[in-house]
Amino acid sequence: MAASFSSLGDMLEEDYLGVIEDQLNEDVFMWERMEKATWTREGSHAIVPLKVARNSGVAFTGGAFPTAGAQQVKRMVINSKKLYGSIQIPGDIMAAADKGGTHAYVSAVELEMDGIRDDIARKANTAVFSGGPCAGFINEHKNPGAAADWQFRGDIDKLAALVAAGGAPTVSVIRLDTYATLSAALAVNSVNVNALTVNLDTLNTSAVGTGFACALVIDGGDATFLANLALEPTGIYGNLALPTHFSIDRTTATGFPTVQSSIVTAKQTGDHAAQDLTVANIAAALSTIVRKAGSKVRPNVIVCSPEQLNKYQAVVQVQLRTNLENKKGGAAKQLDGGPLSVSYAEIPLVGDIGCGLGMMIFYNEDSWKKVELKAGTFKQPDGLTFRQVISGGVAQDEWAAYYSAYWDIICKRPNANLILVGLTP
Repeated sequence: MAASFSSLGDMLEEDYLGVIEDQLNEDVFMWERMEKATWTREGSHAIVPLKVARNSGVAFTGGAFPTAGAQQVKRMVINSKKLYGSIQIPGDIMAAADKGGTHAYVSAVELEMDGIRDDIARKANTAVFSGGPCAGFINEHKNPGAAADWQFRGDIDKLAALVAAGGAPTVSVIRLDTYATLSAALAVNSVNVNALTVNLDTLNTSAVGTGFACALVIDGGDATFLANLALEPTGIYGNLALPTHFSIDRTTATGFPTVQSSIVTAKQTGDHAAQDLTVANIAAALSTIVRKAGSKVRPNVIVCSPEQLNKYQAVVQVQLRTNLENKKGGAAKQLDGGPLSVSYAEIPLVGDIGCGLGMMIFYNEDSWKKVELKAGTFKQPDGLTFRQVISGGVAQDEWAAYYSAYWDIICKRPNANLILVGLTP
């Protein structure tokens, strides 16, 4: 009996063309920036001293010396958070990969190890923004008198996950003119990811200082969710908004407001509802940083979502440019209608998908450090990378590798940074 076309097809060798095409977005701009600003530490924790207040013994007098004061220094105490990744590969797959040659499309080991590095970087990039309990910010100044929707800018997915986990989710609302707690254990009723709103129980923000936002800090909910939250590093939102900054009280009432940052709203009047970005918003933000940190301090980059970056380009009315380029052997032309880079006052603007919609971060890189106890690696202290899996005391034909890194993120000078919220996404 003659072989059919289908049976012949089963005998043909497959020819894989090219490499695996990655369908995932692997951009991790802020994580890569943090990686370049790493301090290696030893011991149980790291100490970073901050000068927080001046000597009060300075005065114009009739001749008597003023009472001596002293420069005041406080210290930040930083511990490490642990980031892990795991891969597991069957023995026969490892054996096939070892043979190599034209029949080995890709090493399973290489695929898994390279892939999980990308996954880890993506997880870390998200944590750079919203790691820890501070999920983001509300911009509106209002007194609805009952449960209401509030415009939210930050990690909306984190708030949605909090609600989905159940367990009576709650937040503390921190007013960022004084860093005082406006409301604690406030119920989060629902989250609308598409509308970028969160429904909160009765809250009144009308007394918050003009132009300031409020932070939402997760303080209640599902026990497992909260336990996992406590294991995250402190992201940019928390570094700039939490009332206690690595053991330093920075509330206006009882602490050191010099350690406060500036988290401001785009609309500075009335209800402070979201509005479209203007060049004046950016100019005002830079002026605020100068007033707080000095004229020599300025952001190195302004970080926002890719969508907000596009809005900025529209705001400044980037003119259509034509780049006419003669091609070899003909009169072909090239038309280019977009900028290669975008900036304001020579400060580059960069889009990062980890940044919340409807906000901009004015980032001074000299004031940030990733404090690292152990750099990320698959190699364990015993020198091994892969080890055999033991299950129920029985060795398995499976081989596992584990990535581990111990680090946290600190801002040494919060007042050199600013977050602009309440922008139309």
